[in-house]
Amino acid sequence: MMLKENIGNFRKYRIWLDERSSYACGPEEVISATIPATHIGIADRHRITMELFMAPRYYAFLGFDYCYNIGNELIVKVNVTSHSDDRTIETLSLPSDQVHDGLSSEYAQTILDTAVRVLGESNNRPSGELTFDIGKYSDHGSLQVRFFKGCRNTDQNVA
Repeated sequence: MMLKENIGNFRKYRIWLDERSSYACGPEEVISATIPATHIGIADRHRITMELFMAPRYYAFLGFDYCYNIGNELIVKVNVTSHSDDRTIETLSLPSDQVHDGLSSEYAQTILDTAVRVLGESNNRPSGELTFDIGKYSDHGSLQVRFFKGCRNTDQNVA
């Protein structure tokens, strides 16, 4: 299932639900954190991939996979990969944007920090494993503060 919307003011997004993508990044390194689960997870596997473009020149493409495991913790993993400037798919970004493929160490660390912080504030943390394994980003969209503020519109501190 793919939803595509234009949300005005040069903002667009696409979401893929429970579709396995061939764009998953093989990790060169995996960074992770473990947080306590607050309830038993969903005994299933789920995949979400999101693409977001906000003019001028902010672009991000991020996918994750949730896999239920019996236990009392949620393990959050991010696959760190080298990046390239190849456009392997048609994106919502502008043709003039430089889109990087993969999850650089800076981007990956911000994803992990933000996921841990947002999940830590939630009372609804399932047990299992959450792995971020797909990423593309523009030069401007890779800034840590921008990514963090996009996920949590609260303060400007990055965990």
